[in-house]
Amino acid sequence: MNNQDPSLYLYFLKEITNYSRENLMDTICVGIGTNPRTNNLEQFTPRIDQLIMRFLTNLDGTLRIIHFDQLFQNSIIFLHEYFHSKDFDYDHSMEENNMHIWRSSDHKIEVIINTFNFNYNEYKPFLYDLVEMTMKNPNKSSKMFLQDFSGSSSSDIFKQLYNEFIDKDRFKKRILFDISYGDNHCDIDLLKYEPIYDKDGNIINIMLMNIDELRPYLDYHPIIKEHIHKFYTNLYRKITDIIPVDIRRKMLVEIKNERHSLVCYKNLYTIESSYDDIINVLRNELTIIINILTEIKFMTPEKEAIIQDLLSSYKNYTFDSKPSIYDWSTGFNKIL
Repeated sequence: MNNQDPSLYLYFLKEITNYSRENLMDTICVGIGTNPRTNNLEQFTPRIDQLIMRFLTNLDGTLRIIHFDQLFQNSIIFLHEYFHSKDFDYDHSMEENNMHIWRSSDHKIEVIINTFNFNYNEYKPFLYDLVEMTMKNPNKSSKMFLQDFSGSSSSDIFKQLYNEFIDKDRFKKRILFDISYGDNHCDIDLLKYEPIYDKDGNIINIMLMNIDELRPYLDYHPIIKEHIHKFYTNLYRKITDIIPVDIRRKMLVEIKNERHSLVCYKNLYTIESSYDDIINVLRNELTIIINILTEIKFMTPEKEAIIQDLLSSYKNYTFDSKPSIYDWSTGFNKIL
């Protein structure tokens, strides 16, 4: 299989898509890089079980899991042992493309094992089709999940697909790529991470929600606050890595006649802007973040006081002062 023309993979994916559309199931889960990291069944605990992740066993209805990993070709014996150990009796079949399928005797669970790796760019149409059939599924509890353990990020493709579908609300409620909500890596704790649902059983899709949408859920689950903290802390760093440095560069141009260009954050100012105007841009951008971090109790009055002092006293810092303008421009990030 793996020595064949990669274009054949697209053909096999289309076959899986057509089969899935003709044989709808309530939940679809795509696993990438999910070959077991141990072939010892006793050591293959729910914490690392990527074949049938624990959160999938808590769902009602039917379930189809589609796995991709070239290394599966070395684990077929273990896979037989794994499925034989389950409470349900699983029937095994093998398709012509070296695709292995295990189906539970009650036909509620189907696991498809593909022995080739997943390529987001080339296989995006496959994901689009799975999302579309989930969105159109008349069962309102129908959902699709994707979890990548290969070291790649599914965030970009997730947001691309989100932007391509008109019904954003339904997408948020039914489709989730990355159950860790941004903390994904090859060894995430599957006892800790799982989708977060609202009282109606819809996915709370943190990665696709703004602060206003997340605000009602601040105390709903600790991961939500962690996500908000991480997102706005990163945004804070992005701003303070640009605007204070631009002010320093403007001084180098005007005082030392050096040649520098400014990044001009979001085009909110130019090198011709006054220092006060640029500081006001910095103040306005940081105020939004400070208010949010204060709301989730990650910003202390002491830290905010340091920020306000840096904003108001910037004229006291020069290239020759101690501390200097270099200390001033890096001081914003030091408080984090």
